[in-house]
Amino acid sequence: MLENGYCTTKKEYKYPIFEACDKLAVTVSYRIYFGLDYFVICGEYYCSLNRRDCLAYFLEKAKSDLNEYAQDGTWKTPKPGFLKEWADTAFRYERLRQMLDEIYHHHNDFENIVKIYVGTISSYGFDVTKTENPHPFIKNVHIDVEYTSNMYSGSDDTVILDIDHELGIKWFVNNDYDVERHRRCDEGRDITLRAYVDTINVIRRLEWVEK
Repeated sequence: MLENGYCTTKKEYKYPIFEACDKLAVTVSYRIYFGLDYFVICGEYYCSLNRRDCLAYFLEKAKSDLNEYAQDGTWKTPKPGFLKEWADTAFRYERLRQMLDEIYHHHNDFENIVKIYVGTISSYGFDVTKTENPHPFIKNVHIDVEYTSNMYSGSDDTVILDIDHELGIKWFVNNDYDVERHRRCDEGRDITLRAYVDTINVIRRLEWVEK
């Protein structure tokens, strides 16, 4: 389920371990927000699991492994002789955190559910409205999603998102983003952004990540 990132049919997820008991049934639901990905039902047993709970479980496992392979509680330095184990665990930890952020969930500052992307903006596209009062606006934003393990994997995830009309004008058409980005670079500060995205993949809020 984690490898595929989605659920499809009951048959696909009925593994031999479940077929061993004719009283045990597995029912898989399609992905819905806060919904259950699958049910395991038996005469004596019932279990349900959603993506967030599953990822949170593995994140706790990754934290335990980091405590074992890192020199101290900051997890930034591996113990001597455990570089590979530490790097593998750091990769899992950061990727799981990213996956948790990118599942839709309730957020205190929003009425609806959102998902979060953290990274740097690689590009954005302009267009002009075809209205009585034409003006430039941002069509979409390309975000390179960052996680610490990039230094080991050499991989980048680029996500293309729409953006709220007024937000795009404020941040990009008016050059607020470029001015602040250059100022942060000159000061040696981080230029990572956090994007809050609604259920139709529109950015509803952007903020600088302060580390």
